[in-house]
Amino acid sequence: MKEFDYHEIPKVDEKQIYELYDECMKWLPSKDFFIPFSQDDLDNMFNRDFGINIGAYDGKKLVGMATLYFDQDELKPMKERLKVTNKKMCELGNYLVAKDYRGQGIIKTLQDKLIELGKQMKCNYVISTAHPENLGSVKTLLKELKIADTYEY
Repeated sequence: MKEFDYHEIPKVDEKQIYELYDECMKWLPSKDFFIPFSQDDLDNMFNRDFGINIGAYDGKKLVGMATLYFDQDELKPMKERLKVTNKKMCELGNYLVAKDYRGQGIIKTLQDKLIELGKQMKCNYVISTAHPENLGSVKTLLKELKIADTYEY
């Protein structure tokens, strides 16, 4: 299996994030499967108090990414819903992998790195969501994160 370099995405690669996003949106079976970048996401793309973007690189080319969100104000609605308002939470999101790079373990590695980062930040909960019809994402969450106790259809 091909080796990739994984590290925080620097601001200089911001254009590559948008190119990867555009590429992924072209072949995604349903646009509902991915929550588009919100204005807050865009405004805070490189604000380390809001979240951290980790990229998978093939040389200098960004071929995959994911974000760990940890701004507690942004996560307040989810914390309230899960009745853990007094706990520290982070959220995995923005999973994108270029079509030609799928099936090479990039999502699993990104997930592992973000979960480890969440642990280092002393988060009590690491959450992630997937559209129920996005079988690839659901399978990844259930298999890799070993969570199966919270569903909403």
